[in-house]
Amino acid sequence: MAPYTSAPQAPDPFTATRTRMEEMLAHLSAPAMASATAEGLEDYITAAGREVLRQMLQDQLDARAAAEVRVEVVTGSDAVVRARAERGHRRLLATTLGRVESTRIAYRAPGAANLHPGDAALAPDLR
Repeated sequence: MAPYTSAPQAPDPFTATRTRMEEMLAHLSAPAMASATAEGLEDYITAAGREVLRQMLQDQLDARAAAEVRVEVVTGSDAVVRARAERGHRRLLATTLGRVESTRIAYRAPGAANLHPGDAALAPDLR
């Protein structure tokens, strides 16, 4: 009898975060850190921890971009229907954790500004 096979696992969207966390833990485990002052430890943990959190936010944004579903048409407040869609439009976001990049689908129509519904999902109160 053939063994059961499991469905392929989806890639972990937080691989980069886990890598940064492991690097941070390895650094904290290094002999040099055993003699660090409390201030030195706190400075390192604050800076490296903030970078882990920034990476976590970036990974979440990347996962959203990968899962964003294209809709057939988007109509803007200008009443222009945008039936063309292009993946991969990026914009930088300045956050309290540092800069991250948001990738989303742009909906387009000749002579009209692009619309990015993915942006509205990030900031619904700005609609």
